Amino acid sequence: MNILEGTITINGKNFELNENSIFQNHVNISVDEFCELLEQELLAKFELSNGILIYHQMTTKDHAAIDVNLLRETSFLFLRQKYYQILGENFAITCPDLNSYYLPDASIVIGKEVEYVKVGENKQVDAVSNALGIIEILSPATEKYDRTTKYDNYRKIPTLRQYTLISQDKIQVENFVRNAFGIWICTVYTSKNDYFEIIEEQFQLCVGNLYLQTSLDDDY
Repeated sequence: MNILEGTITINGKNFELNENSIFQNHVNISVDEFCELLEQELLAKFELSNGILIYHQMTTKDHAAIDVNLLRETSFLFLRQKYYQILGENFAITCPDLNSYYLPDASIVIGKEVEYVKVGENKQVDAVSNALGIIEILSPATEKYDRTTKYDNYRKIPTLRQYTLISQDKIQVENFVRNAFGIWICTVYTSKNDYFEIIEEQFQLCVGNLYLQTSLDDDY
């Protein structure tokens, strides 16, 4: 397996790294092969989902701005307590079967109780196994993936209490929360003046603050 000039070679077959080609081809790959891939100097974002390699194209300016706003606002919420912590996309999340390796835009953990597990056998990478919340910023190419395969797998994480989807082409936050009976309830927020809960009621994020300095920001 190697990467040369924008091409990835897996088991002797070449794939061009452009416009979701890997996503569309659904390349089957073992966990060890995926871990070997991550050891290389990559200029793209890769995930493993049920043994299938997923390649993401570069994010848009709005996506990047929402991501920065999200991490800043959430970090500020958690600043005066030492319990919860927000992690960025450099921290991977795995599911109980260890056959998936995801890089969500953000995840929320208990700072002093983060559990890392080894994904892979001969080759191994670390991933968080006990996330409390996961947040994804939707992109046209991956929205279906975020709403179906990823959502289904994320719900298998026993500790997960919240899954949040943030649109980048309109003002909309979809907040899925697991209630005391294990049922997922979704609340949709479409106003910049709305506030939605992050993990606990005391932590509320303003929807409008997520869209600062984006094309949806009237003052930008």
